[in-house]
Amino acid sequence: MIDLALFDGETRVAVPTEQATACTLATGPRGLESITAEIPLSTIEAFDLYSRLGRLQARLTHAGQQIGRGRVEDPSLTDADASITALGPWRELADLPYTALWSASGVEGWFESSPVYNTTVLSSRAPELYEYEFSERIVISLIKGTSYPASGARVGGVAFRGPHLGVRDIVGLEFRVRVLIPTNWLFQVNRYDGDDFSTATNVLSVTSAGVLIDRAYHLLFTGSKAIEIFILNDTGATSTPAGETGSWYCWLSDLRVVTASTNRIAVQLTANRNAGASVTADVGSTAGMYVGQRLNIGNGATGSEWVTVESITNSTQFVATFATNHLSGDDVRAYKIRPDEIVATMPAYLTATNSGGVLSSSTALIQSCDRDVLSAVWEDTTPADIIGELAERGSATARFEAQVWANGLLVFRPAGSSDQTWYVDAADLRIDQTLDGLINSVYPRYEGPDGRTLRGANQADAVSTTLYGLTRRGAVDADTTNATIAGQLAAVARDQTSAPVPRVGLTVDRVYTSSGALAPLEQVRTGDTVVIRNLPPAAGQAIDRIRTFRLAETRLDLIASTLTLVPESPLPDIEHQQAAVFAAAEIAAASSGVPAALPTTILAPQQNRRRNPTP
Repeated sequence: MIDLALFDGETRVAVPTEQATACTLATGPRGLESITAEIPLSTIEAFDLYSRLGRLQARLTHAGQQIGRGRVEDPSLTDADASITALGPWRELADLPYTALWSASGVEGWFESSPVYNTTVLSSRAPELYEYEFSERIVISLIKGTSYPASGARVGGVAFRGPHLGVRDIVGLEFRVRVLIPTNWLFQVNRYDGDDFSTATNVLSVTSAGVLIDRAYHLLFTGSKAIEIFILNDTGATSTPAGETGSWYCWLSDLRVVTASTNRIAVQLTANRNAGASVTADVGSTAGMYVGQRLNIGNGATGSEWVTVESITNSTQFVATFATNHLSGDDVRAYKIRPDEIVATMPAYLTATNSGGVLSSSTALIQSCDRDVLSAVWEDTTPADIIGELAERGSATARFEAQVWANGLLVFRPAGSSDQTWYVDAADLRIDQTLDGLINSVYPRYEGPDGRTLRGANQADAVSTTLYGLTRRGAVDADTTNATIAGQLAAVARDQTSAPVPRVGLTVDRVYTSSGALAPLEQVRTGDTVVIRNLPPAAGQAIDRIRTFRLAETRLDLIASTLTLVPESPLPDIEHQQAAVFAAAEIAAASSGVPAALPTTILAPQQNRRRNPTP
């Protein structure tokens, strides 16, 4: 028996929900989507509900099991009845804006240090006495003929701070520095407790001997609101360095700022490693490493450097190109920010303010997502949008899904990892077929060595062009200079679009397990697979694409006891097919010294930009 009830907190509201004339439970890509109901009400009952708006929850149970729960947000009340819509717990992820920095890579966000940011603490900063460059790197240069007062009275530096009132503090900084400054000048890094650069603590200080220092740093420190990298005259006398502007400099590259260190790489070399191209390094563990990752070797010592992982041989060995020799015991360091660690902070962030909702603070259903999120900064963005974005990024090998069901637990896992398969008989099947979206010939666009856009050969699907009697051609933008990789990606794009996806409408009153047992309709969820078992067995490719599909949405009519099924495209996302091609080519590209790159855009003919619409 289905029971619909309305609750104010844990107190059941005395309304005749058992007399509901309509009641529907809907699921969608984000889990339990909504509960809608039509309930006959008296005037007093209707306005009592209206006065409780914001506190009311609708709950659906069947055979003692809770199958639906949501916050009532859209009541339409009259003196005769109420039309109630309760939105699923995913909705609660949009209640509060979220502002935080997790990871920032490159020069974006860095700016010249100046007293304007704190006239007391930064009073000695003098950007006018230095020349600055912000491009793919940051360069601070001494200016020809300029006199620099003694003992750091005029400092030149760059600073970084997270978004204003962000909820996370900076704990880590990575960079490479090439610094050539006069003897007894200093190169330093400070951290600051305050967003206004108050309460400085020095975390790195290097005294120059007037020769080039080329080092790689991986710094971990107490949570901070801001950081600064700078140079200064510490000779004890006025310094007027000889030479042209730019002959004395501090050059910063490979910059990364993070606010978490949970998944950082922190191991040591277990054997000496001489310089060389594509050589094997022995470490305590390669756990958490990935192809393409930058690793800090030696952490600030003479000869320290950044290397890029070309391949991972086993659990204790990786391959990279080393510019200098290293000894057993040298540190191997890198920061890594994973999507799941970001997602795992969101439930507690929301429930700390809104504790009376359906959403749980538990992270029990948030699964590991092994991708390094190099750039992750959000300002005034809802957790719902952030989690959705991270699910779309997925891991290096799989698309992820993010959902919340009636138990209120946030689910973050590989798409399809816990889906079920159901069998139905189609008695009232509606099928729409269209050539919209058909692209059966694809060519790649990629970059030539001189920056010119080049176009590769058409990758045609002969079966598709024969079957449909025409060729429809599109392009894939491959962000690479490698013609072979570009061609592979064009073939991947063609395989996804060479047959139009049917649009199917289907309503059933029974679903079955693989063994033929009758199953409750409410157990069918978005993401599950449905097999229509009574279609003709040999009706061709088009029927095969209708016979089996994954669900994008469900609509369970609890009054009529019918279930409407809305399919999604049965084909995997093009981005993840591309990722597979890219991963296969990456090691070969790295060994040849030509970096592979992941394509960013699929371009169909202008009139065919819609992708796989559903009814």
